[in-house]
Amino acid sequence: MESQRRIRLAAYAVIVADGAILLTRIAPRSDGAGLWTLPGGGLDWGEHPDTTVVREVYEETGLTMDSFALAGVNSHVFDSNDTRSGLHAIRFIYSAAASGEPRITEIDGSVDRVEWIPLEGLDDLDCVELVAVGRSMAGV
Repeated sequence: MESQRRIRLAAYAVIVADGAILLTRIAPRSDGAGLWTLPGGGLDWGEHPDTTVVREVYEETGLTMDSFALAGVNSHVFDSNDTRSGLHAIRFIYSAAASGEPRITEIDGSVDRVEWIPLEGLDDLDCVELVAVGRSMAGV
């Protein structure tokens, strides 16, 4: 049986401070469990991507962004070798600034951990491809 095809619109933030990038770890109940990703998530009906990135960053990190700007838009179709096959992800990537000690504010959300990860150790971390895409778009 062929998988159902769908489109997902989402907004993510690339937040870097003091040589570290803010990342979230995907919760066990979600696709990609245990992998690290950028803070962000899906647009709600009628919601502008700017509003989404502010809301999602707060839910997943407890931080309010000091500033943000659209760095680019990424379009990725997951193929049949991926657990999300049939998904066309359109992702708005923002370069953003925030400070403070992160904490998850959304109960039972899609992430179970948030941390400032030193950029120098990022290659040793299990991350989704979106982290590299976002870093490239944001020039990090």
